[in-house]
Amino acid sequence: MASDLAALNPDAQVMVFPHLEILPYDIIAQGHEVAASRLTVLEALIAPPAPAAGDRRRGRLMIVTPVEALTRRLPPPADLARHRVELSVGKRYDLEELQSSLAMSGHERVEAVETPGQFAVRGGILDLFLLTREQPVRAEFLGDQLESLRRFDPLTQRSTGETDREQVFAASEFLPGPDRAASGMAAISAELARTAAGLDAAGKSLEAEKLRARVEGHLERIAAADMAGLEQYLPYFYGDACMLLDSAGRRAGGL
Repeated sequence: MASDLAALNPDAQVMVFPHLEILPYDIIAQGHEVAASRLTVLEALIAPPAPAAGDRRRGRLMIVTPVEALTRRLPPPADLARHRVELSVGKRYDLEELQSSLAMSGHERVEAVETPGQFAVRGGILDLFLLTREQPVRAEFLGDQLESLRRFDPLTQRSTGETDREQVFAASEFLPGPDRAASGMAAISAELARTAAGLDAAGKSLEAEKLRARVEGHLERIAAADMAGLEQYLPYFYGDACMLLDSAGRRAGGL
């Protein structure tokens, strides 16, 4: 459908927003492709890129998505937008703060980047593989000034091109800050206590113990800022959660 829409609407940018498969109290591993597709759409809605010179699409956006994805709650746009950072050659950055920002936005620090969602730091060099990009970028600093941005092949380490700027976006949809994390965990714990007590009262102690073990394990991961696969808990952290149509607003040309 997306390819057909693109052919029929050459003046629009057509994107696919896939459904995130989530089962209650279960962890479903999501491939990078699904996560990247969803984050690419959210990034375009929150921080639409300026159309290139001569681009007839003029920033128009059409989104193809299943009904299930429309009804799934998402963090408010402002919460995702706070993780956006623009890297621009010639500007000055605190590399320590930048590393902290990347970690808080869901990126994993490693020795050498190999897959999307990772970053590595060696001296004044920052390698960053954004989830929404096909290749990583290497940022070279002289002191606190960004001297260059180069895309490179993670296998050969060879440069494939230069760029003047890079928009850094979150590597996950589910990134509650400290305040939201504390209140969300308290809400989960309270509901766990009520539900487990009800199971105990009904003579289902084994089910209650299994539930406690599973959810307490999830709470430990959340406390360690490991949110991957725990999106079913999102409503506990975002009282102001929205849906895709809310995020789209005037930006989308169609859904």
